[in-house]
Amino acid sequence: MKRTWMLLLMLSLLLTGCGRKPQTPPVSEPEERPLGEVVQEAYGTIALGKDFRVSVEAPDGAVTELDITEENAWNVEGPAHLLAESYTWSAAAEADWEKLLNDENRGYLLTVSSRDGKTVLFCCSGSDLVRLEQDGTAVYCKAVNPKEGTEPFEGKLYDQLEVIARDAVADQVWRVTADGTLEPADAAERLIEQVAEHYRAVPDWVDWKPAELQENGAKVYDIYWGDPQQFCCGMGFRVKLEDPMSSEAVYWQAGAGLEEPDSEGFAGWGKEVYVVKDGTGDWMVADYGTGGYYVELPVREETATAEQLVEAFRLTEGESHDRMIPIRLLSLSETELAKLPEAMDTLPEETAKDLCRRLEEQLDATKESGGWVLEDLREVLGPYARYLDV
Repeated sequence: MKRTWMLLLMLSLLLTGCGRKPQTPPVSEPEERPLGEVVQEAYGTIALGKDFRVSVEAPDGAVTELDITEENAWNVEGPAHLLAESYTWSAAAEADWEKLLNDENRGYLLTVSSRDGKTVLFCCSGSDLVRLEQDGTAVYCKAVNPKEGTEPFEGKLYDQLEVIARDAVADQVWRVTADGTLEPADAAERLIEQVAEHYRAVPDWVDWKPAELQENGAKVYDIYWGDPQQFCCGMGFRVKLEDPMSSEAVYWQAGAGLEEPDSEGFAGWGKEVYVVKDGTGDWMVADYGTGGYYVELPVREETATAEQLVEAFRLTEGESHDRMIPIRLLSLSETELAKLPEAMDTLPEETAKDLCRRLEEQLDATKESGGWVLEDLREVLGPYARYLDV
């Protein structure tokens, strides 16, 4: 009987439960993404492909438009990983942005835009306000740098993004060409004139813009007459800065730095420049730096043969001809060096004499290091050893 009663009770409870409406679990609203993450992701969409646009508008309305590509996108990765954590982000209103644009103290307006114009970031040098446009929708926010004013050079979002624009300007300065029919010495003069003119035309918003700059001569020190034709030269300038010791002078002090200013306030400054014929046959600046530039010979150091190096000697002038190729010849294996006289048979007599003289010069330079002696060289040169006595 008890068992029957318990079964009836359970059946009653089940029937009562079936009549109830099922409980629906509460639906939680998705959390709004932090503004810093939104802006950082948008910046990555714009910049990480290294094919976008940057512009800087001065308070007087003058605009500098710059294309960012693989060639000048030197400092674009950092912001893509640091924007969210480097600033304290908060919401702002469209009215705040509109008021800023009409403020005479807003400073420079920087725009970073995707190539298709669908994602655009705006900020000003005199404010923490930021405008983000994505697919026609605008978001306004404020990015405060908690480290602003501290070393090393912590500043506003504008300061971090303006570096991209300054890199593009620096790249433009050295994008110069000269008529390919000019001899290297004349081409170097045309190139340095253009570089100097570009430095003088740098926009005012670029912090390393020189107060004055003059070219101070270009000297070619290495030439290759093969294909493609190339040369290397040193370019000298006279530079005057408002304050040679300021943070703005970092551009000029990097590497070899500025020399001491003369009585007129100009300091010497220079670069070594690698110049090559481009696809149209004109001379173009391919690279530049503080030192160590030579023509690029079509000879791999690990597999160079006596024949290849002798041919390179015939087609060069300057440093590679006088010093580097002779040193590489003296570094060949004994087996490969045995082929040197045969390779020299292709040279005009005067060039063969010149090669013997250059080899002897480099031989003398290595005597103290326990290298070659003159008799070794005579043996290697065989019939050409007679030129050592000329």
